[in-house]
Amino acid sequence: MSGAFYRVDKFIVPAAAREEFLVKVMMTHKLLEAQEGFIDHRVLEQVSGPGEFNFVTIAEWKNTEVVERARAAVTAAHKAANRSAGNVLASRHSSRYRQLQACRGLRARTPAQTPAIAPSRRTRR
Repeated sequence: MSGAFYRVDKFIVPAAAREEFLVKVMMTHKLLEAQEGFIDHRVLEQVSGPGEFNFVTIAEWKNTEVVERARAAVTAAHKAANRSAGNVLASRHSSRYRQLQACRGLRARTPAQTPAIAPSRRTRR
């Protein structure tokens, strides 16, 4: 698969483990930054609203192939540091995403530039 690829990990982190979790995330992201095909990463913390996960990490990669190589490198580094690849401080859920070509220009639009959705097309709740 060509084009940018995103790995999204969602975590449930107890408040008491927050600081240690963030240290480990930053250490892992330093490893990711050194990998071929790495583009960017983000760490998001939920500050309000309902939801099960209070942390989300997003890593952007050149393509799917480099994600697999990076995963193997991180697993090896964690084993060398005598840690498991799974975070013992948090419950982890991973997903992979690709950016849709048709949506690339959407982030540049302001609310005034976004067309209104006709009432018949709105999703019912």
